[in-house]
Amino acid sequence: GTRWTALFHSEPGFDPAPLKRAIQSVLDEVDSQMSTWKPGSDLNRLNASPVDQWIKLPDRVMQVLEAALFIGRATNGAFDIGIGDAVQAWGFGAIEADPQKIADARSGQRKPAHSILQLDAKSGLARKREPATFALKGIAKGAGVVWLAEVLRGHGEGCAALSVDGELVARGGP
Repeated sequence: GTRWTALFHSEPGFDPAPLKRAIQSVLDEVDSQMSTWKPGSDLNRLNASPVDQWIKLPDRVMQVLEAALFIGRATNGAFDIGIGDAVQAWGFGAIEADPQKIADARSGQRKPAHSILQLDAKSGLARKREPATFALKGIAKGAGVVWLAEVLRGHGEGCAALSVDGELVARGGP
């Protein structure tokens, strides 16, 4: 259900098909790794993992988790990915909204994700130090659109405006 747009100028005769496939491939990768909708996503594997068990995660998931935890610390928890239970309870995942789960999510005591999620970036490993469910909805699309800009640049198109459901990147120059 996510929409994307790539606007750029190209030389006459440019075939957009390979670029479109490359863009879609990146978006499919982000979706398969970071979706709360897909039961087998890498994020959902982390969410389902037991406390104190290291989980191997793909590089892009680790990059997004590192950035999210950095922002969480910098904002003193105002930005927090540790609200996956609330995201699911309100129906922004693979299950229907549930009034009891909403009440539970609102009343539960929370520690910010940056205090309970431990990352070993060199090894690509993550573990929860306490029970938690994570959601990357506030950061994954932004990371995805940055990766689309890299794909476009790799295809020789440096000046562009890119969007993934409203997350924007504009690149250009003389």
